[in-house]
Amino acid sequence: MFNLSEKRRFIRFEIPLTVMFREAGTNENYCQAVASNFSREGLCLVAQDFPFDAAAVIDVKMDVPDKNISLDISGEVMWRSNHDGRWEVGLRFCEVDRTGKMDVLDYAYSSWLAGIRSKAR
Repeated sequence: MFNLSEKRRFIRFEIPLTVMFREAGTNENYCQAVASNFSREGLCLVAQDFPFDAAAVIDVKMDVPDKNISLDISGEVMWRSNHDGRWEVGLRFCEVDRTGKMDVLDYAYSSWLAGIRSKAR
């Protein structure tokens, strides 16, 4: 679920959750994507269409599993890459509710731990 050989400041947990995104500060309709991983500083989105360039700021809505809350995130596009018609986008958090972020990280950690335990059986 995470790669210890990477030289990142924080572990990225694989967490395939459906999210919605749009340009920050607009009333445009949200587009759908999947958050493929999540860390303390950012996340990676996978989307069919991603019309924003690096350095753009986007708003993301994410429902926190096992909770009755939706997490609102503002993030800066750090990189984007198109692979076979599918966009992978790295976001660095600009604004995110600390409690909500911890709820997602707790969920991701619990999922990772369950996967480790099931492999050990």
